Amino acid sequence: MICRPHFADQLVNARFLVHEWNVGLDLEKVERGIIAETIRRLMVGDERKELKKNAMKVKKKFDDCFERDGGSSFRELTDFIASLSLPNFVSEVRAGGDS
Repeated sequence: MICRPHFADQLVNARFLVHEWNVGLDLEKVERGIIAETIRRLMVGDERKELKKNAMKVKKKFDDCFERDGGSSFRELTDFIASLSLPNFVSEVRAGGDS
């Protein structure tokens, strides 16, 4: 992945992709030669292999979070949806609970 952030959360996202997860390359300047070199780095050589290996590790971590049985994100989302069900909401309102 080639990262060229412009504003808002793109700056943080690019930093994570390039420096934390090591799955992307930073495009420092929008110049013909730099773009060509960045694409070359992404498409061939040892750096490409390392980026792909790291991307597969990140993918595995994300997949584990969303597993149907036992993934933390799936479990949290299921609990959140259950908390929004009408009977629960009515019970909490009647009990004076804060949601």
